Amino acid sequence: MKSPRPLVSLAALLAVFTFGRSATAAEKPAEPKLTIIVPMYLYPEPAALKHWDALIAAANKAPIVAIINPASGPGKSADPNYVEILKKAKASKLTLVGYVSTSYAKIPLRDVTADIDTWQRLYPGMHGFFFDEQSSGADQAAHYESIAQHARKTIPKALIIANPGTLCDEQYFQKNTADIWCTFEAGEKPDSYKPPAWVKKYPARRFYLLSYGMKEASAIPAALRTAVDKHVGAVFITNGVLPNPWDRVPPYWDALVTEVANINRGKKP
Repeated sequence: MKSPRPLVSLAALLAVFTFGRSATAAEKPAEPKLTIIVPMYLYPEPAALKHWDALIAAANKAPIVAIINPASGPGKSADPNYVEILKKAKASKLTLVGYVSTSYAKIPLRDVTADIDTWQRLYPGMHGFFFDEQSSGADQAAHYESIAQHARKTIPKALIIANPGTLCDEQYFQKNTADIWCTFEAGEKPDSYKPPAWVKKYPARRFYLLSYGMKEASAIPAALRTAVDKHVGAVFITNGVLPNPWDRVPPYWDALVTEVANINRGKKP
């Protein structure tokens, strides 16, 4: 897929993505059925700020995570425009995670961990990482386990999202190499997504669906219904097209956010 806010809010978000921790029923926040995870590969220059502002505003209505990508990763120095976006996010409910390429395990572990460290050094206050181009075969699960361990050491309670773009081997889930996996990324309707039976062993929040090239807002309810029915807890739908479908929020962004918010309040999609 190339091309700190107030502590109470962060704690509530992390509770959604944290596993194996005990809490009383009164302490647990209501878990949303759907989170919107947006690959925001759009440089935050003045002409583009309306898209970024739309994300920040929407985070008051539904859980929003934005993947930021200054230079196919963190780059070599802090970009003041991204620093400003981080400041705005800290004052809002928007969650930001940094893009890190793994090139299907072809990038050496030391280089991937160096990118993780650079994100933390240049943009302190990031909430986690998006590991793009994750391998899907079981033979690389240990490699991604090492990446996740370093990420969680660098940012305690980091939100880790991985992108194989398709179903990966169950070992990635067993080894807890991420919190969320993008198991569908395609320029087609999500009804073509056919997950195996084993996905039901894991919470829906761990599965993320990306669909681009969807032209009409009228298709949103059916797409979200498909996501919920197929045990998916994170989505993004856009009218963007290749080579970079991720350079905007779609014109039906408000409708998408409203529909997700309604589902999270109990409305059937």
